Amino acid sequence: MRNPAKTLLLSILMLSVLGCKKETPAPVERTLTDVENDFQALDRTPGTHDVQLEFLYGHLWNFRIIAPTVGAGEKKPLVIHLHGASGGDPDAHKATACYAEPGLQGLDAFIISPNGGINQWYDLPNQEQVINLVLLAKRFWPIDPNKIVVMGYSNGGNGSLVFWGNPTPTFLCCHTPREFLFHHQHEWLRARNAQAYVRDPR
Repeated sequence: MRNPAKTLLLSILMLSVLGCKKETPAPVERTLTDVENDFQALDRTPGTHDVQLEFLYGHLWNFRIIAPTVGAGEKKPLVIHLHGASGGDPDAHKATACYAEPGLQGLDAFIISPNGGINQWYDLPNQEQVINLVLLAKRFWPIDPNKIVVMGYSNGGNGSLVFWGNPTPTFLCCHTPREFLFHHQHEWLRARNAQAYVRDPR
C-alpha cells in the first residue's frame, strides 16, 4: 500500500523541478528596419568594399560596392553589375576589373556587384536581392533616380534583360553588354519605380 504522504511529497518535488525548468526564449525576428539600419552602416567611402548584408529569413547577400567621391548635394548614377555564370563561386561578384571598372570609369557612378550564388538571376532569391539593393541604395545613398542601370556580360547580360522587362516591380534600366564592351557608351533607358521591398513569400 502506498504511503499518501510520500506520494504527495514526490508529486511536489516533480512539480518544483518542472516549474524551475528555464524556457528557451523565442528568437528575435529580423525586420526590414534592421536591414535598413545595417545597409546604412555599410562602408560607402570612395573606393571598393566587399560586404555582406543579412536580409530576412536568414538570407545573406554578398556584394561589392564601388563608391565614387560625392560632393555636397550631388547625386550619382547607380549601376548594378551582374556577373556571368560562376557555378556558385563565392568571389564571382568581385570580377569587376575586366570591363565594369574600366568601362564605367568616366561615369563616376556607384556600382553594386551582387553575388548570384548557385541561382540564376531570374530566380526569386536573386530578384529579391537585386531589386531590394537598388531600393535601399535609392533611399539611403545620393543616387540620381533617372540614372539607374543594370548590366552584365554573358549570363549577367541575360539577367539584365530579365530585370528590365520583368512585370514584377521593376525599375532598372538595361544596358546591352556588347555595346558596353566595344563602345563604352552609356544609354539611359526608361526607368520604372518600385514602391515596396520585394519579399520572398513564406
